[in-house]
Amino acid sequence: MHTYNEEENKALSSLGNRIIEANCPVTFQLSGYPSSVSSNDQLWRYVDAMHELGEEKCFEKELKGLTDKEFSLFKKISEVVFQLTKNLYCKPIIPKGALLRAFVALRYIRCIADPKDTTILEIGPGSGYLGALLAIEGYRYIATDIAQGFYIHQNILWSHLFGDRLLELASIKMSMNDIDELDSGSILHVPWWKYSSECPERFGVPVDLVVSNHAMCEMHRSAFGYNLNIAHHWLSRSETPKIFLVEGAGADRIRKYDEMCYGFEKADFMSVAKHSTTEFFTPKRYADNFCKDDQTNNPSTATNDMYSQTNINPSSLKPTSKSKFAEIIRLLKNSKATLSADGGGKDFLTKVHSYLLGTTIHIEKEQTNKDGIPQNELFQNWFEENIHKELRGIENHKKISFEEMRDFQYKLIGGNDIYTEDEKFLRFAYGTKDWS
Repeated sequence: MHTYNEEENKALSSLGNRIIEANCPVTFQLSGYPSSVSSNDQLWRYVDAMHELGEEKCFEKELKGLTDKEFSLFKKISEVVFQLTKNLYCKPIIPKGALLRAFVALRYIRCIADPKDTTILEIGPGSGYLGALLAIEGYRYIATDIAQGFYIHQNILWSHLFGDRLLELASIKMSMNDIDELDSGSILHVPWWKYSSECPERFGVPVDLVVSNHAMCEMHRSAFGYNLNIAHHWLSRSETPKIFLVEGAGADRIRKYDEMCYGFEKADFMSVAKHSTTEFFTPKRYADNFCKDDQTNNPSTATNDMYSQTNINPSSLKPTSKSKFAEIIRLLKNSKATLSADGGGKDFLTKVHSYLLGTTIHIEKEQTNKDGIPQNELFQNWFEENIHKELRGIENHKKISFEEMRDFQYKLIGGNDIYTEDEKFLRFAYGTKDWS
């Protein structure tokens, strides 16, 4: 912590007011959520943060269970964190909601990106579990965060897991521009003052995928624009389509979801897929590669030992135009089914609003038979259809049950209470086990 604070204070003397303003955790400040610590023994607060008491909902509804390989990863991370917190803080903690949520993003990433040739930038890694999972899987990973407490916890976790495979820019004189390449499974940790002030558009390492989980609606207006513009610069340098993945937009005190989508539109992105609370954007220069009508020219898929991946390869696609008129026809065609469903009126208005703002209309699974089984799934392009198919395939895998996962957690912690102070407080305050 001392090194981080010392380097941050040095940087503050050379930074302009607007850069400092943009890198304030404004949503945390509005709600009173602490984003920094005054001593290392307070860092335990960030070990399993922001997804308290949401684990059962995430496990059953979002993940629908963990595969055997996912559960092996889950146990590995849990055992490391348990020992780490026991030794550092004399306060053994096992990760729950934050770690499970990371598996949601991991599945999407595994569907679209091969670890062998993918460098991922995550904006706002939180408790750091997605980064840990990605590095274990062999991805090259870059992370930046503006919250001091989370950032230092990320450093401790990743240092313990990966040793010298972590390159920590907060403690060395190097900048982002000094990095030419990253090794497979390595992590580049970038503090906000180096991410925001040292011309990241000159960064030599190619970024293939940008991911931000529960953060894009929470950041300052200037930071939001900066992240969109720099991501567009990085992602549009290649002839191969690249993706900006938003797995959950975050709290909407600063901007609403549609405002976030409109921001992507203004920054010259377009939405190419949506699944649950996750949306996939790409620079508009790749629009022709995601044509709805080009289903026979999908890229080839590769299979690994976990599940298959959809590799984006534009050389196998024919450039064709996408008709906005066709989107309107699909919207009107499905309006009856949409309006007749639970919450259909709100859903229909959301689609209309989305179209008027210039963002993408998503229509899927809206025409069903009497048993609720889709009769005619409609997707906006091959990419979205492939993601849905891949995820349905994962759902058909043999899964670990919630009870099996919970049994492992209790055995790991020695039969003691697995809940943190925050979880106990929220459960009592809201009178429910799932306060979210």
